[in-house]
Amino acid sequence: AKLAPVEFMMELDAKVKRRFNWYTQRQDSRLYDAPPGRVIAAAATALAGRELPIISGNQGAESCVLETETSSSAWNWAGEMQLEFSRDENGTRVEARTKIPGKPMFMRGGETFIEAVLDEIADRLSLQP
Repeated sequence: AKLAPVEFMMELDAKVKRRFNWYTQRQDSRLYDAPPGRVIAAAATALAGRELPIISGNQGAESCVLETETSSSAWNWAGEMQLEFSRDENGTRVEARTKIPGKPMFMRGGETFIEAVLDEIADRLSLQP
């Protein structure tokens, strides 16, 4: 498929930045007053509602990790997001991290994306009985 000049330059720019391992990372965490199973289910449905595919899931002795691809938009470049769920004495803690290759550090977007996903998890938990 032939790319338009702007698309070609954006793709080339992203490849160069990935080659030199330039990326932006953001992170945030939230504590939910619910058991880990309910929070993981709410997160999976929140990701599905945003059409974000779960790439992998790993369960450890103390935590569970889901990895997804983030989609690109006018405000965000495509990248990866990791959600780590761990039991806390007050519920379940979710650590969310994004890694967006090629995105300059000064550009915003990663933290608002994480906040939106964490808010959506809370919304979905409020709908559960």
